[in-house]
Amino acid sequence: MKLALISLAKDDLDGNGPIALLPLFAGTLLDLQIRAAQRIGCEKFIFLCPVTHGALLQKIDAMKQQGLVAEYVRSPSDLVQYASDQDQIIYFSDGILPNEEVIDQLIGTPQELLFTVLHADEYQEFERIDLNQRWLGMVSLNASRLTAMIDVPDDWEVGSALLRTAVQADCPRAIISDRRMGGGAIAHVQSEISAGQFTRQKLKEMPAKRDNFLNRFLLRPLTKRGLPKLWKQASASKYLGIFTIFTGASAVLAAAFAYPIISLILLFLG
Repeated sequence: MKLALISLAKDDLDGNGPIALLPLFAGTLLDLQIRAAQRIGCEKFIFLCPVTHGALLQKIDAMKQQGLVAEYVRSPSDLVQYASDQDQIIYFSDGILPNEEVIDQLIGTPQELLFTVLHADEYQEFERIDLNQRWLGMVSLNASRLTAMIDVPDDWEVGSALLRTAVQADCPRAIISDRRMGGGAIAHVQSEISAGQFTRQKLKEMPAKRDNFLNRFLLRPLTKRGLPKLWKQASASKYLGIFTIFTGASAVLAAAFAYPIISLILLFLG
């Protein structure tokens, strides 16, 4: 069985709470990490969180209601009780999100992989392994190696402990090239600013093929400018839904009273 370990140990750079709970274009960063883990084939989810957060507990309850296995732990030594030697661990560090290409590398037969990038000035936010490579915050590891973490102090960062274990075990390394990094192979979100940059990048990548004139030059630019601001609001989806229903009903009413222009405008707004 594949087991996802997702870290919520670090707060964002603005001190607003765990990086994983930052809002993005399709929920929180944690939601996207969970979806990525599900794509890889993870059936069990363990969240590493030294401090209990209400939003995380609500997420775990929602996952359990969906029939998923989800728990959270406070320290490295607690991980052993949730994994058997036959499990495969997929670890996501704080703020780390892989793209489809990296996910495809982990789909299928379980394998040990340590994702790295060649050392360069632009990658200084990633932990250094040796003179030539830095760790990208993702590792696939056999759960049997967790026994090496039983005696790790509780204040030891889980990611660093897993990295040390993987390096000592001489795990194969998957080196991500500069070209793939530039293409978003591994996203590293650390603050509201980088979350906004990530959101805008994803909006730019929205498919533009077969677009008509209205979509290309009016609706799409409005979407790209408006959605990042709306997604920061906790109740934006509810209000947008109510607004869409209201404008649609109003458009039908306007059409019934023979006001076609007003009806079209309301439909457009909806």
